[in-house]
Amino acid sequence: DYELINWINKNIKGQPIIIEAVGDSYTDYARISANTGIPAVLGWPVHEWLWRGTYDVARPRVEDIKTFYTTKGLQEAKDIIKKYNVSFVVVSILEKQKYPDLNEDNIKKLGEIVYQDKHARLYKVSYKSELPPNLCPYFWKLVAAILMFIPNFILQLPILFCNLFTNKTKDNPKEQRENGFY
Repeated sequence: DYELINWINKNIKGQPIIIEAVGDSYTDYARISANTGIPAVLGWPVHEWLWRGTYDVARPRVEDIKTFYTTKGLQEAKDIIKKYNVSFVVVSILEKQKYPDLNEDNIKKLGEIVYQDKHARLYKVSYKSELPPNLCPYFWKLVAAILMFIPNFILQLPILFCNLFTNKTKDNPKEQRENGFY
């Protein structure tokens, strides 16, 4: 994956999150994040366990990464991308060895190949809204209208309550006097 690592170092800026195969410490696993400085969902679980003093953080990530690479369900893969804010997916020899049931068809549906050589592919992925693009502006306008209405409604509750109380005694002068309305 030497060429892939060089390509990433030359072409990817910032700190986008990648997903790559997870494996034992001091092996070739976590090779992309270790050699590029780009954070991965998880690299060497034992290191995370030792540094954190608990396996509670690493355990679900190990399972999520396995699920991401092997699931038949596209939505499940999307959910993992969203959960960890993944931008790039590595599919290379180690991923295929670690996850023999690797479902690359899902990954293809989630993004596009930005790098490819004889052994490795790098996909740029993003989690897309389930709302159709032409509906999104209307959806957010509706949300904004609702949010603007709610505070006004809440502020008017005491007035509405007083009006109800006032209207109840309006036709009874005796009650109005007793309650100090005149």
